Amino acid sequence: MLVIRQKAGRRWRLAADYPLTDSQGISVIQDRRRLPDRRKAEHGIDDLKVMLSKVNSLTIVSLVIAINMAFVLMAYALIVTIQN
Repeated sequence: MLVIRQKAGRRWRLAADYPLTDSQGISVIQDRRRLPDRRKAEHGIDDLKVMLSKVNSLTIVSLVIAINMAFVLMAYALIVTIQN
């Protein structure tokens, strides 16, 4: 079911004590409108290309190996947990 917000039902600038429970029963711990928008990138694509070109290829390989090792360890821990 699509829920459409009604313009007349908005209540702006009302004081609220957090944490609170909204009209849908969801617990709200802080005012998200005051948080910075994390979708905006700090750097453009050209900046990222320059940064990536400066990274040593050995560093990239070691990062990939470390990530793979982390996944193997998590899988092992999961298997041990399931067996117990």
